[in-house]
Amino acid sequence: MRRFTGMNLEVAEFLVTRVFCILADPEDDSQRIGAAEFGDWVRRLPTLMRRGSDIL
Repeated sequence: MRRFTGMNLEVAEFLVTRVFCILADPEDDSQRIGAAEFGDWVRRLPTLMRRGSDIL
């Protein structure tokens, strides 16, 4: 959290739980966000970084 200026807790939690998460079962990646969904989220990232809510 301290290494990324401007990253709020909500953005960090989203990345940890939906993008960089360790899968209990490598065959089941349903916990991870899909590419299209991630693209939508990234487009909204500047707004999310400013206000820190409505992650997805």
